[in-house]
Amino acid sequence: MENECPSGKYGTNCTADCHCNQNGSAENCSFFGYCHCLDGYWGDRCEKNCSSECRLRKCHQITGMCRCEDFKYGRNCDKNCTCDPRVYSGCSRSGGCLCKTNPDNATLNNTSCPDNMFCKENRNCVCKGWKYGSRCDQESTCNRNNTISPFSTGGCRCKLGYYGRNCEFECRTDCINSYWHNKCKGDGECWCLDGYYGLKCENKCNCASNEQCDEAGTCSPRLTRIA
Repeated sequence: MENECPSGKYGTNCTADCHCNQNGSAENCSFFGYCHCLDGYWGDRCEKNCSSECRLRKCHQITGMCRCEDFKYGRNCDKNCTCDPRVYSGCSRSGGCLCKTNPDNATLNNTSCPDNMFCKENRNCVCKGWKYGSRCDQESTCNRNNTISPFSTGGCRCKLGYYGRNCEFECRTDCINSYWHNKCKGDGECWCLDGYYGLKCENKCNCASNEQCDEAGTCSPRLTRIA
Protein backbone atom coordinates (compact mmCIF):
# COMPACT_ATOMS: atom_id res chain seq x y z
CA MET A 1 0.00 0.00 0.00
CA GLU A 2 1.37 3.40 -1.01
CA ASN A 3 2.32 5.86 1.72
CA GLU A 4 0.48 9.14 1.05
CA CYS A 5 1.61 10.79 4.30
CA PRO A 6 3.84 13.91 4.45
CA SER A 7 7.57 13.27 4.25
CA GLY A 8 8.88 11.55 7.38
CA LYS A 9 5.49 10.17 8.50
CA TYR A 10 3.59 6.91 8.03
CA GLY A 11 0.56 4.98 9.30
CA THR A 12 -3.21 5.26 8.93
CA ASN A 13 -3.32 8.74 10.49
CA CYS A 14 0.23 9.73 9.50
CA THR A 15 1.18 10.01 13.18
CA ALA A 16 4.18 7.66 13.21
CA ASP A 17 7.70 8.87 12.41
CA CYS A 18 9.92 7.24 9.79
CA HIS A 19 13.37 6.32 11.09
CA CYS A 20 15.36 6.11 7.88
CA ASN A 21 18.83 7.42 7.10
CA GLN A 22 18.08 10.58 5.13
CA ASN A 23 21.28 10.23 3.09
CA GLY A 24 20.66 6.65 2.05
CA SER A 25 16.89 6.39 1.61
CA ALA A 26 14.06 7.74 -0.51
CA GLU A 27 12.23 10.84 0.74
CA ASN A 28 9.57 8.84 2.55
CA CYS A 29 9.16 5.39 4.10
CA SER A 30 6.42 2.87 3.27
CA PHE A 31 2.92 2.75 4.76
CA PHE A 32 4.29 0.30 7.36
CA GLY A 33 7.43 2.34 8.09
CA TYR A 34 9.89 0.36 5.98
CA CYS A 35 12.73 2.35 4.42
CA HIS A 36 13.40 2.38 0.65
CA CYS A 37 17.17 2.39 0.17
CA LEU A 38 18.87 4.33 -2.60
CA ASP A 39 21.60 2.69 -4.70
CA GLY A 40 24.71 2.32 -2.59
CA TYR A 41 22.94 1.74 0.74
CA TRP A 42 21.36 -1.14 2.65
CA GLY A 43 20.07 -2.05 6.13
CA ASP A 44 16.79 -1.62 8.06
CA ARG A 45 17.28 2.14 8.01
CA CYS A 46 19.49 2.28 4.89
CA GLU A 47 22.32 3.23 7.22
CA LYS A 48 24.99 0.93 5.74
CA ASN A 49 27.07 1.44 2.61
CA CYS A 50 27.21 -1.21 -0.11
CA SER A 51 30.66 -2.73 -0.58
CA SER A 52 32.95 -0.79 -2.90
CA GLU A 53 33.50 -4.13 -4.67
CA CYS A 54 29.85 -4.21 -5.83
CA ARG A 55 29.48 -3.30 -9.49
CA LEU A 56 27.81 0.15 -9.77
CA ARG A 57 27.65 0.10 -5.92
CA LYS A 58 24.30 -1.72 -6.00
CA CYS A 59 23.47 -4.28 -3.31
CA HIS A 60 20.51 -6.09 -1.73
CA GLN A 61 18.65 -3.82 0.72
CA ILE A 62 18.36 -6.52 3.41
CA THR A 63 21.50 -8.67 3.04
CA GLY A 64 23.95 -6.14 1.58
CA MET A 65 25.03 -8.68 -1.05
CA CYS A 66 26.01 -7.25 -4.44
CA ARG A 67 23.24 -7.08 -7.08
CA CYS A 68 24.65 -8.40 -10.35
CA GLU A 69 23.71 -7.55 -13.92
CA ASP A 70 22.25 -10.31 -16.10
CA PHE A 71 24.76 -13.03 -16.98
CA LYS A 72 27.14 -12.00 -14.19
CA TYR A 73 27.39 -13.72 -10.80
CA GLY A 74 29.66 -14.25 -7.81
CA ARG A 75 30.25 -12.37 -4.56
CA ASN A 76 31.49 -9.32 -6.47
CA CYS A 77 29.70 -10.03 -9.78
CA ASP A 78 33.05 -10.85 -11.39
CA LYS A 79 32.09 -14.21 -12.96
CA ASN A 80 30.48 -14.74 -16.36
CA CYS A 81 27.31 -16.83 -16.58
CA THR A 82 27.42 -19.81 -18.97
CA CYS A 83 23.62 -20.09 -19.39
CA ASP A 84 22.34 -19.91 -22.97
CA PRO A 85 20.80 -16.39 -23.42
CA ARG A 86 18.41 -17.81 -26.06
CA VAL A 87 16.75 -19.92 -23.35
CA TYR A 88 17.57 -18.24 -20.03
CA SER A 89 17.37 -14.64 -18.78
CA GLY A 90 20.54 -14.74 -16.70
CA CYS A 91 21.95 -16.62 -13.73
CA SER A 92 21.57 -16.66 -9.97
CA ARG A 93 24.23 -15.63 -7.48
CA SER A 94 25.57 -19.20 -7.48
CA GLY A 95 25.61 -19.43 -11.30
CA GLY A 96 22.35 -21.36 -11.74
CA CYS A 97 20.23 -20.48 -14.77
CA LEU A 98 17.16 -18.22 -14.41
CA CYS A 99 14.14 -18.86 -16.61
CA LYS A 100 12.58 -16.33 -18.96
CA THR A 101 9.27 -14.52 -18.67
CA ASN A 102 7.56 -12.72 -21.54
CA PRO A 103 7.93 -8.91 -21.90
CA ASP A 104 4.86 -7.99 -19.82
CA ASN A 105 6.14 -10.12 -16.89
CA ALA A 106 3.27 -12.61 -17.18
CA THR A 107 4.08 -16.23 -16.42
CA LEU A 108 5.28 -18.19 -19.41
CA ASN A 109 5.80 -21.86 -20.17
CA ASN A 110 9.09 -22.40 -21.99
CA THR A 111 11.99 -24.79 -22.41
CA SER A 112 13.84 -23.32 -19.41
CA CYS A 113 11.37 -24.97 -16.98
CA PRO A 114 10.22 -28.61 -16.63
CA ASP A 115 6.74 -29.46 -17.95
CA ASN A 116 5.14 -29.39 -14.48
CA MET A 117 6.52 -25.93 -13.68
CA PHE A 118 6.30 -22.40 -15.07
CA CYS A 119 8.51 -19.30 -14.98
CA LYS A 120 7.55 -16.81 -12.27
CA GLU A 121 8.18 -13.04 -12.32
CA ASN A 122 11.31 -13.51 -10.19
CA ARG A 123 12.70 -15.73 -12.98
CA ASN A 124 12.53 -18.91 -10.95
CA CYS A 125 10.69 -22.05 -12.03
CA VAL A 126 7.79 -22.83 -9.67
CA CYS A 127 5.22 -25.63 -9.45
CA LYS A 128 1.95 -25.38 -11.33
CA GLY A 129 -1.38 -25.40 -9.50
CA TRP A 130 -1.43 -26.48 -5.86
CA LYS A 131 1.65 -28.68 -6.01
CA TYR A 132 4.92 -28.14 -4.15
CA GLY A 133 8.26 -29.81 -3.46
CA SER A 134 11.49 -30.06 -5.45
CA ARG A 135 9.69 -32.32 -7.94
CA CYS A 136 6.26 -30.70 -7.60
CA ASP A 137 4.87 -34.07 -6.56
CA GLN A 138 3.23 -33.07 -3.25
CA GLU A 139 -0.30 -31.68 -2.88
CA SER A 140 -0.81 -28.50 -0.83
CA THR A 141 -3.16 -28.62 2.18
CA CYS A 142 -3.90 -24.89 2.04
CA ASN A 143 -7.53 -23.75 2.19
CA ARG A 144 -7.89 -22.78 -1.47
CA ASN A 145 -10.66 -20.25 -0.84
CA ASN A 146 -8.47 -18.31 1.60
CA THR A 147 -5.06 -18.78 0.00
CA ILE A 148 -3.31 -16.88 -2.79
CA SER A 149 -0.90 -19.74 -3.51
CA PRO A 150 1.28 -22.27 -1.68
CA PHE A 151 4.98 -21.67 -1.04
CA SER A 152 7.55 -24.05 -2.50
CA THR A 153 7.96 -25.59 0.97
CA GLY A 154 4.23 -26.31 1.29
CA GLY A 155 3.38 -23.31 3.47
CA CYS A 156 0.41 -21.12 2.54
CA ARG A 157 0.36 -17.50 1.34
CA CYS A 158 -2.89 -16.29 2.90
CA LYS A 159 -5.31 -13.80 1.41
CA LEU A 160 -6.01 -10.58 3.28
CA GLY A 161 -8.13 -11.32 6.33
CA TYR A 162 -6.93 -14.90 6.96
CA TYR A 163 -4.16 -16.63 8.87
CA GLY A 164 -3.11 -20.05 10.13
CA ARG A 165 -0.98 -22.93 8.88
CA ASN A 166 -3.49 -23.56 6.09
CA CYS A 167 -5.09 -20.08 6.08
CA GLU A 168 -8.09 -21.65 7.78
CA PHE A 169 -8.75 -18.89 10.34
CA GLU A 170 -10.24 -15.41 9.93
CA CYS A 171 -8.43 -12.40 11.36
CA ARG A 172 -10.05 -10.30 14.07
CA THR A 173 -12.37 -7.62 12.65
CA ASP A 174 -12.57 -5.46 15.77
CA CYS A 175 -9.07 -3.95 15.66
CA ILE A 176 -9.16 -0.23 16.43
CA ASN A 177 -5.83 1.54 15.96
CA SER A 178 -4.28 -0.84 13.45
CA TYR A 179 -2.70 -0.61 10.00
CA TRP A 180 -5.37 -2.86 8.54
CA HIS A 181 -8.77 -3.75 9.96
CA ASN A 182 -8.77 -7.07 8.12
CA LYS A 183 -5.09 -8.01 8.20
CA CYS A 184 -3.46 -9.68 11.20
CA LYS A 185 -0.21 -11.16 12.42
CA GLY A 186 0.59 -14.84 12.07
CA ASP A 187 -1.16 -15.59 15.37
CA GLY A 188 -4.33 -13.73 14.37
CA GLU A 189 -3.71 -10.71 16.60
CA CYS A 190 -4.16 -7.10 15.49
CA TRP A 191 -1.27 -5.27 13.85
CA CYS A 192 -1.13 -2.12 16.01
CA LEU A 193 -0.11 1.32 14.84
CA ASP A 194 3.06 2.75 16.33
CA GLY A 195 2.09 4.12 19.77
CA TYR A 196 -0.70 1.63 20.53
CA TYR A 197 -0.94 -1.82 22.10
CA GLY A 198 -3.50 -4.28 23.44
CA LEU A 199 -5.68 -7.08 22.11
CA LYS A 200 -7.53 -4.66 19.82
CA CYS A 201 -4.84 -1.94 19.84
CA GLU A 202 -7.15 -0.02 22.16
CA ASN A 203 -4.44 1.21 24.56
CA LYS A 204 -2.21 4.19 23.89
CA CYS A 205 1.41 3.83 24.92
CA ASN A 206 2.56 6.05 27.76
CA CYS A 207 6.18 6.42 26.69
CA ALA A 208 8.55 9.35 26.30
CA SER A 209 9.04 10.84 22.83
CA ASN A 210 12.31 8.93 22.41
CA GLU A 211 10.78 5.59 23.41
CA GLN A 212 8.48 2.98 21.89
CA CYS A 213 6.28 0.34 23.52
CA ASP A 214 5.91 -3.37 22.89
CA GLU A 215 2.76 -5.51 22.77
CA ALA A 216 2.51 -5.40 26.57
CA GLY A 217 2.89 -1.61 26.75
CA THR A 218 6.47 -1.75 28.10
CA CYS A 219 8.61 1.21 26.98
CA SER A 220 12.09 0.87 25.49
CA PRO A 221 14.52 3.26 23.71
CA ARG A 222 13.54 4.09 20.14
CA LEU A 223 16.08 3.93 17.31
CA THR A 224 17.12 7.48 16.47
CA ARG A 225 16.85 8.87 12.98
CA ILE A 226 20.22 9.40 11.29
CA ALA A 227 20.67 12.92 9.98
